[in-house]
Amino acid sequence: MIETSTIIEAIYYLLKKLERADKISTLINRDDKNYFSVNQDVKITYDMLSDTDKEALDFVYDKFGKMGKWELRDYTHKYPEWYQYEDLFKNKLTKRERIETKELLSTLKDDPLAMPRKHVKESEKILTGNFD
Repeated sequence: MIETSTIIEAIYYLLKKLERADKISTLINRDDKNYFSVNQDVKITYDMLSDTDKEALDFVYDKFGKMGKWELRDYTHKYPEWYQYEDLFKNKLTKRERIETKELLSTLKDDPLAMPRKHVKESEKILTGNFD
């Protein structure tokens, strides 16, 4: 488990551990202990991405790209995997809690990321290794 308090911090940590991390991690600046930002000076090419990678990025950008950081934070905090720990976070009883991989399959009402229930069930089998 990666001990981080934000998703972007986890991404930053993983990028630092990857092969060629010196090139990849230049995409993200660590501004201070709690804040990260995109390095605006980096020229990005998308040649290494597949068509489906680009389609996924376009979808996410279309749905969430206009949200500010606090609006996006508020939106993601509606998901059960965060919401279940809300009182602990607000009362400063914890800075991070373990989220089981299976919990990441949760959806919200009218969720733009929602998948058909059958697809979610199959994904759950793959993530948990339980094919019974």
